[in-house]
Formats: sequence, C-alpha cells, structure tokens
Amino acid sequence: MSSALDHIENLPVEEALEIMQSYMSKLSSIGMDGKSAHDISRLPDTKPRIASALLALLKVTDDPETKSNYRTGISVLAFFQPDVGENAVSLDQTGPGQQTWQDIVDEEMRILNKTLSGLGYGLKS
Repeated sequence: MSSALDHIENLPVEEALEIMQSYMSKLSSIGMDGKSAHDISRLPDTKPRIASALLALLKVTDDPETKSNYRTGISVLAFFQPDVGENAVSLDQTGPGQQTWQDIVDEEMRILNKTLSGLGYGLKS
C-alpha cells in the first residue's frame, strides 16, 4: 500500500502554510469523527502535497504541541481514500478487496506513522 509520504516535495514555508490552512479548514468543515472514511476527492490538495506541507512546517517549529498537531494532521490523511464515494462511509463497512474501511485506514496509518518515525518525527519528537 502506498501512503501520502511516498512522494515528499520540498515546499516553501509560505506555500506549506497555505496548504495546511486549507486542509485544516476542510477537516473542520467535514467534522472528522474518526469513525468514517471520506473520499480522497474531498481533500483540498493531493495527499502527498498536504503531507509535504505538514512535514515542511514540522521542520520549522519547535513548539511540541504544534509538532503534535502536524503529525496528527498527517495521520488523519489515512481517513481519505479513493473510491469511497460522495458520502462518508462507516469504517466497519466493506471497502475494496473485501477489507473493511477500518483495515484500509489502519494500514495506511501504520505506514504513515512508521515513515514519520523514520524521518525523526515520531510521537515523542
């Protein structure tokens, strides 16, 4: 399975801030509940660009709470998947390949968190 961190771009901080603000605004409007998968088309940009923006911002902040928020923002990308459809679906529903959306989201989240740790942005950084 691929993840949002497979193709990291080096983005200028100003562009990263714009992408991050657009993403956080979208999350707020969707009302993320951690119980639903959403179609990738609902994102304001591609998963790799959003992840790249959050990584760029992680590099320039020393505030632990802000770092935690950016790491969480990257992990939340796992809740956005292709072929979900126009409406959010419950994570216990079956998605592609007879897997539940929960299994699909969990697998991508594991990959994202492992990659973040490998980049030095694990849960304690």
